[in-house]
Amino acid sequence: MTKQNQKKEKIAFLFFILLLFFLIFLGAIFYWALIERKLPTLQKTTIDSALRGDIVSKNNYTIATSKKLYKAIIDTRNIDKDKKELFLKLYSIYSGKDINIARKRLDAHFGSVVLSYNLDSISAGRLRELVSKLYSFKVFIEYENKKTGTTFKHGLDIVESGEYRMFNYKDILTPIIGYVRKYEKNGITKVYGADGIESQYEDILKPITDGMINGNKDIHGYTLLDGNSIVVQKVDGFDIHLNISLKLQKMVENTLDKYKKKFEAKEIIACVMESTTGKILTLASLNRYNPSSIKRSEYSNLNITATKFTYEPGSVLKPIVYSLLLENRKINPYDIVKTYGGRYKIGKYTITDDHKFEWLSAQNVIVHSSNIGMSQLAQKLDYIDYYKGLKKFGFSEKSGIDLPKEKEDKSLICVS
Repeated sequence: MTKQNQKKEKIAFLFFILLLFFLIFLGAIFYWALIERKLPTLQKTTIDSALRGDIVSKNNYTIATSKKLYKAIIDTRNIDKDKKELFLKLYSIYSGKDINIARKRLDAHFGSVVLSYNLDSISAGRLRELVSKLYSFKVFIEYENKKTGTTFKHGLDIVESGEYRMFNYKDILTPIIGYVRKYEKNGITKVYGADGIESQYEDILKPITDGMINGNKDIHGYTLLDGNSIVVQKVDGFDIHLNISLKLQKMVENTLDKYKKKFEAKEIIACVMESTTGKILTLASLNRYNPSSIKRSEYSNLNITATKFTYEPGSVLKPIVYSLLLENRKINPYDIVKTYGGRYKIGKYTITDDHKFEWLSAQNVIVHSSNIGMSQLAQKLDYIDYYKGLKKFGFSEKSGIDLPKEKEDKSLICVS
């Protein structure tokens, strides 16, 4: 082989090597151009969750309200090891949380860790102020991801964790006020009404629109507000104002508690209605619970027994029947009725009165609530007039009270 041929082969080989490197270079360019790279975003979206509306008494006391809870998140890889104790001490002071619990959580995780889930708005505000100081103290350092080659520096993030429903007066107005249950929406804990007024007015109380801020972020991760930012204001749920006075409700509930032992009662229910409007001024039960911390032993108290169950009307029915007798001209108020000294037998049943009268006028039968007198007067009314009369008074129909799951009893009391 001549020297000239050897020279040509060397040039060809060199050209091949250069061409190979060039192709590899082009391949690398196309690879990095086409693959989806996890580059840090330059924009940030912050959600400002709307809250549930309040429930307010007639005398303007807030019975139920909602507040936001926040969580504190830190990436352990961005904390300077030499300044870890400084971070923990400042975090504990500004948040009011136990420093030992925070230390355990930092030591137990590598990467992102939640230091607290239930910060109130005041503590959250303090911690946000702390972040800039931590940056000035150079507590946070950059961390390089060996896999991607990217570096990042995350400070202390304070973000919403959820909504907490507060019942400011514990068991007052229960069970009619109801209670709430939790659910998750976009990683945030929300609540909805499960019973009582909380459930009946769910469509009014529930949050309407969450707020949102979208824009470029600064070096500390905060959203910059400029002409290109998008801001949507939040709209909270509407408030519900009751006809019930907190003072009157408390007085009635205290009275029920007082007579619990005296009557050895399983439950006592009291209701006061404004006769001209139908407004409920108080509706109280002996069996109550704290909606913020319901115990298993209190599950039976969750039902609003005043509306979810049917009851015999008892002596309440006497003036109703009396009015039907007057309407149908079956009696007049001065008719005399023999009441047999307080004991009267019909068939195999014996009817008794607390008062031992021999005779009563028709109107005094109502005054003294005489079972014997009314049983005799009621027999003057035929079953058709009796049935139609009760229907006129609304028996067997729903009352329309603004509480859920009202029992609708289609049966009517009959006389034989």
